[in-house]
Amino acid sequence: MGSFKIKWPIMKLEFILDKNYDAEMIYWVFKKNPGKLALLAKKMGIDLDIAKKVQKSDKEKGIKLLNDSVSKKYKVLLPHFQKTIKLYQSSWDKINNEFFSTIEKITGYPWKHKTYFCVLSPFHRGISNWGGNKIVRTWAENPYTMRKITAHELLISHLFTIFERDFQRE
Repeated sequence: MGSFKIKWPIMKLEFILDKNYDAEMIYWVFKKNPGKLALLAKKMGIDLDIAKKVQKSDKEKGIKLLNDSVSKKYKVLLPHFQKTIKLYQSSWDKINNEFFSTIEKITGYPWKHKTYFCVLSPFHRGISNWGGNKIVRTWAENPYTMRKITAHELLISHLFTIFERDFQRE
């Protein structure tokens, strides 16, 4: 009797919604870009007065200030988000194993996490959590072309894991 191998995913990327994480990323974008606040608020559809208050607030208060704006946008887009999650997941699953194994082979380093999460956002185009297992991507792209920037954000996370592990002194 012959043997066969089942190719299980080495790592997994899951597309999710996470309003709290999205709000936290808005908070950090506003805090770290004081000279671009008006432009960023307009791009994200956040009232400039709220953005100014967020920028002056600590993290907890800033996120609370953003919750209403974030929740309203999510409520309007929820049907689109649900479709996009399915389309993005289906598209990514076609390259998942090859992507993760190829990056591991090229870098010579294993991935830090077994599961990575991609938060779909109506506010951000792409954000990597340096070394973490969450990235952020816009919800409004073609399910096949989104893979390039999604892979880019995952790769940034992986590279910072390597830097953190082996190159702290440098």
